[in-house]
Amino acid sequence: MNTQAIKKSWTPEDFKTVEKAILKHFKGRTIDTHHGPHTITSYKHFDSVAGLAYTSTGIYAVYGVCNTAIYLDVKRKYKYEFFIMDEAGRVLAELWDNEENAIFIKL
Repeated sequence: MNTQAIKKSWTPEDFKTVEKAILKHFKGRTIDTHHGPHTITSYKHFDSVAGLAYTSTGIYAVYGVCNTAIYLDVKRKYKYEFFIMDEAGRVLAELWDNEENAIFIKL
């Protein structure tokens, strides 16, 4: 992924866009975490499980997952690390495997 295409900071509208995309991606799904399963009912519920923290690193801005590991699949190969927005307004999730190899999925 070309990090130059990722927003370096977010506006208040960007926060709303990212949060809406996260909710659309997870609402109604049961996510697998190292604390057990959680069926997501709202953005606040997801945030309380994930412990999202906004950081603008200078490379790009992210919501980082701080409270738990949230896995993409039952094999626990990839876990959600960051939620990002590109300059075109697309919201993506950055996932890492155990060696910190990243994949990106569009939300």
